[in-house]
Amino acid sequence: MTRFWAAAIGFIFVSTAQAAEPPSSCQGLLLDPEVYERVKDAVIYTLLFNAGSESDPDKIFSDLAHWLEGQSIWIEGGSTLSTRLQKIRSEMDSAQMREQIIACYPNLYKKLYPEAARQAEAARQAEAAKRAEAAKQAEAAKRAEAARQAEEPARQAWEAGAPARAAEAARQAEIATGAEEAARQAWEAGAPARAAEATRQAEAAKRVQQATSEAWAKAATEQNLKVAYADYIVVKRCHDERGSYLTGSISEPQLAKAQAAVRAIEQKIKNPNIDLDALWKQAKTVAEDNFRLRSMPEAWPGHPSNPVELLCNRALGELIKSEESITKKDF
Repeated sequence: MTRFWAAAIGFIFVSTAQAAEPPSSCQGLLLDPEVYERVKDAVIYTLLFNAGSESDPDKIFSDLAHWLEGQSIWIEGGSTLSTRLQKIRSEMDSAQMREQIIACYPNLYKKLYPEAARQAEAARQAEAAKRAEAAKQAEAAKRAEAARQAEEPARQAWEAGAPARAAEAARQAEIATGAEEAARQAWEAGAPARAAEATRQAEAAKRVQQATSEAWAKAATEQNLKVAYADYIVVKRCHDERGSYLTGSISEPQLAKAQAAVRAIEQKIKNPNIDLDALWKQAKTVAEDNFRLRSMPEAWPGHPSNPVELLCNRALGELIKSEESITKKDF
C-alpha cells in the first residue's frame, strides 16, 4: 500500500504539457500521443527503481504495470485515455504487448537487453564510420580526377611532340630571321642607322626566342620528371603492400626495373634549376590520390578488372615507356 501511494504522489508532478508525437517505432495503442506520454512516464519510473539491478523481464514489466496503475488514479474513470491505459496494463504479460512497448521505448530495450543494445550501437557507429569513409573516398576521387584531367593532356602533348609549342618556336625563329635579313639589307644599302636598329631588334628577338625555348624545355623536363615520379611512387607502394587487402602485386624484379628507370631518367635530365624535392612532393600527392580513387570496396584482389592492380601495372608500363622515350632525347 505504501508503494502504491508513493506512486500516486510521484505522478502529481508529471508535466501536463502537450503530449509529443510518438516515434515511428510505436504501434497499436501507443500511437496515441497521450497514451504514449503516460506510458513513457511509467517507463521512466520503472527504470529509476530498477537501476543497478539485473534486467529480469518479468519484474520489469510487473513494475511497469504497477506504475501504470498509479498513473490511472489521476485520470477520470471511463475516459478514453483511462480505458486504453487499463487495456495496456491488462495485456502486460502478453508477448505482443511487451514487444510493442520495447519497440516504442528504446531505453527500456537497453535495460532488458544491454548486450544487444551495445551491439546495435556499435553497428550504428560502424555504419556512420563507413559513410564518413565513403565521403572521404569520394573527395579523394574528385581530387584525383581533377589531377588526372590537368596532367593527362600535358603528358599527351609532350608525347605527341607539342605541336603548339613547336609552332610558337618556329614563329619566334621566323621573326629573328626576318630581323637579321632586314639588318643585312640595310647594311648593303648603306643605311647604318637602320642596320643598327635592325641588328638590335634581331638580337632582342633572339633573346626572346632563347628564353622561350629554355622555359619550354624546363617545363617539359619538370613534367616528365613529375609523371615518372608519380608512376614510380605507385609501383613502390604496390610492391611494399603486396598481399594486403585491395593491393596490387609488384614483384622484386619489377620494382628493381622501376628503380633503374627512374635513375636513368634523372641521369639523362640534368638541370640544376629544377627542384627535385618539390616535384617529388607534387608527384606523391597525385599518386596517393589515384591510389585512393581505385581502392574502392567493390574491387578485390584477383578480380580481372581490379582497379588497384590495373593502376599498378599501368604505372609500371608508363614508367618504362617514359624511360625509353626520355633517354633517346637530347636535353
